[in-house]
Amino acid sequence: MSQGREIQKQIQQVGKLQRVVRSMQLVALAKRRRCIDQMLTGRPYAQAIERIARHMVLAHSEFQHPLLAVRNGERAGYFVVTSDRGLCGGLNHRLLTRVARLMSDHPAGSEQSPRLGVFGQRGIAFFRNRGEPLLACTPGVAHSPSLSALAGTTKVLIDEYADGRIDRLFLAFNRFENALRQTPTIVPLLPIPPAEDPEVPKSWDYLYEPESLDLIDVVLRRYLECQIYQALLENRACEMTARATAMQQASDNASQKLKELNQTRHKLRQAAITQEIEEIMSGCEATRD
Repeated sequence: MSQGREIQKQIQQVGKLQRVVRSMQLVALAKRRRCIDQMLTGRPYAQAIERIARHMVLAHSEFQHPLLAVRNGERAGYFVVTSDRGLCGGLNHRLLTRVARLMSDHPAGSEQSPRLGVFGQRGIAFFRNRGEPLLACTPGVAHSPSLSALAGTTKVLIDEYADGRIDRLFLAFNRFENALRQTPTIVPLLPIPPAEDPEVPKSWDYLYEPESLDLIDVVLRRYLECQIYQALLENRACEMTARATAMQQASDNASQKLKELNQTRHKLRQAAITQEIEEIMSGCEATRD
């Protein structure tokens, strides 16, 4: 009987867990639709301002802006976008492992050690556990992305590049492809790659009003902030999709476990009934004798 009570207790616990993960799956599915809509709405603007920034690389303005400088050094900086919460499969692990592999050539403490700006609690915890110094970090922004929330961390690394303390700047995030595929992606932000449009002349410039100095600075910083903000939207859509998938798998595993526990309980119950019948029959035979 004690074994039967223990199995019954396990059945109740697994049933409670299954109800929890089903609720989490429904919440993730509801949020996923909204996150995908926000991500798709932001893509055209991000692509348009990226085209403008790439065209500015080909322009011959009155001065050379620090953010357009091209240097040959190996000092790198990384914006890393992760989620604030777990329970989304290997989404964060795949991205962080890829970034750590790129950083392994320049260990922490060396002159060329990478500068890190991290968004999301999972990325912050990962790099702190590895002993990597964080130049700037923003927890909590991955759950509700906004330009004002990411401005501080963004400005720190952009200023590092403008002042010549890093030579390259990358953005690492999970790109949303579809409901079945989320791709860990690392793209270069600075120096800005030039436009690849064959119809664009190689020697041209915009007409700036009022002043090219102020306007170019605003456009370039807005371009960088927009790319990071779009990466947060992409990563959030990936997070909700991965969480819904993970909770579906957890629910299926709980159903399988419940099936196995119920089978075991039925076998124990049948064995107990069989034993009682044998005892009754033995008693009847002893009475007859």
